[in-house]
Amino acid sequence: MLVLGRTKSYGADQAPPGAPDALGAVMRFLIGLVACLAACAETASFQPTENVVATSHGSQPAASYEIQTSPDESEQQVKVDVWSEGAKASNNQTIVEATLSVSNLGDNPVTVDWRKLRLEAYDGKGRPLPQGQLVAVSNPTNTTVMPKDARDVKVRFALPGDISPDAIGGLRLRWGVLHGEGQEYVQFTSFQRVPEYYWYGYDSFYNPLWGYYDPLWYGGPVGTVVVR
Repeated sequence: MLVLGRTKSYGADQAPPGAPDALGAVMRFLIGLVACLAACAETASFQPTENVVATSHGSQPAASYEIQTSPDESEQQVKVDVWSEGAKASNNQTIVEATLSVSNLGDNPVTVDWRKLRLEAYDGKGRPLPQGQLVAVSNPTNTTVMPKDARDVKVRFALPGDISPDAIGGLRLRWGVLHGEGQEYVQFTSFQRVPEYYWYGYDSFYNPLWGYYDPLWYGGPVGTVVVR
């Protein structure tokens, strides 16, 4: 036996129960999405493209390099991990930050040579953007790492304000260290843009397009159906 329950119809000036809540959820979702898109346009994240065998203190991917500062190649002398702190819009400029984490396991001091620091930026199609200007180095008067010690050297570059963080597709950082009696080691670390992952809010209905469900909106049953 098939029993169909009584259904209820709604006039043009009436809304089904739960519809106001569904509309409110959609509005909250759209407002959050717009805010997220606006915020993400003001920042950008990057990760190294090679030698990614280490992580930052915050578990970000980092490129790692081993530098031999003595003839004995069996001993690891200096290890440098490099990671990006991202790009952000600030005071009509785009600021790009990176960290060089130097671990000196050798017997002689090593120094991060700030004069070798240079940042090149590229758009999403690999075309060069104006070169970044070095504007800050953490403790620039002392970038030397003593034997059996470690230090993070943070560097900051500024790009012209008409280049937003969202316009940057990749970066290439040149850096160098001095060791021994004036011996120099120079390296280039390339970074690629990390896609932004947006957070989508959750509510109590489902839309095939937005990710919400409400049977009142998408052909769900009204009334009761009993099948025997």
